[in-house]
Amino acid sequence: MCVVWGTSVSGVHGPASFAVPRVVEALSDIDAEVLLTLTGDDRARVESGPALPPHVRLLERTPLSLLLPECDLVVHHGGAGCTMTGLAAGIPQLAIHAGSDQEVIADRVAEAGAARSLVNAEADAAAVHQAVTRLLGDPAHRAAARGLRDEMESLPTPADLVSVLSELVG
Repeated sequence: MCVVWGTSVSGVHGPASFAVPRVVEALSDIDAEVLLTLTGDDRARVESGPALPPHVRLLERTPLSLLLPECDLVVHHGGAGCTMTGLAAGIPQLAIHAGSDQEVIADRVAEAGAARSLVNAEADAAAVHQAVTRLLGDPAHRAAARGLRDEMESLPTPADLVSVLSELVG
């Protein structure tokens, strides 16, 4: 399992939006290796806090496109980059969003069955734990995530569309 948190979330939505400590608490009794990817001030904040449980490893600057295909689940802030990388990996997602486009993105993937969407301000450790156990315990979420990945892979690439667009322009 991977936990990703965007570096700008706290700057845009304030320090209370930093949900990582609640997520780590929620995952404390989950029988899974947890990879926590943080940078900058977010990493320093976690390193200066309580010790991480033994099954949580802190990583920095790890390409998600290489990491997520090896994970069963990704927990993140609902940003487009994390969401799309999770979709490309075909894994279920838990998006803990603070608002704006993050909420729209998280809700759309949840409606497709590949994610759960939680409002950050309401996402206490119990709610996160419940969402994670549901996502990991119900194979329908993984099937939906893989279905979205397969659909994305079946679409034409931008390079495939260049000749079509050129013909339309004339």
